[in-house]
Amino acid sequence: MACHVFGTSVTDATFKGMTEYNHKAIQAVDRARVALEMKNAEGKDIEARNFVDKIQTAIERKGVRCVIYNATGGPLKLVANGQWASFVHEKVNAASITALVFEATQDNPTR
Repeated sequence: MACHVFGTSVTDATFKGMTEYNHKAIQAVDRARVALEMKNAEGKDIEARNFVDKIQTAIERKGVRCVIYNATGGPLKLVANGQWASFVHEKVNAASITALVFEATQDNPTR
């Protein structure tokens, strides 16, 4: 399975120069909001989709094209906040199964 990550991650350093965040402690909700606002920046969404299309064509087998965007405010196992991950799950045999599991925590459960 080929996997690739696209785009610049959204970290606390991303907020330097953003006047609305001057003198504010950056929290996960802020990183998530900015990541969502930047999900198509730099054409990273198009690059992610083009990657899976090329891989699907190259393998010449049935498979599922998977494109994931992380706007959680923190990193996931394979993709940082503000990045796209693309891969193709190949159908190897009739019993081929894939699962993708994410775990998240909420900074403020009362919101």
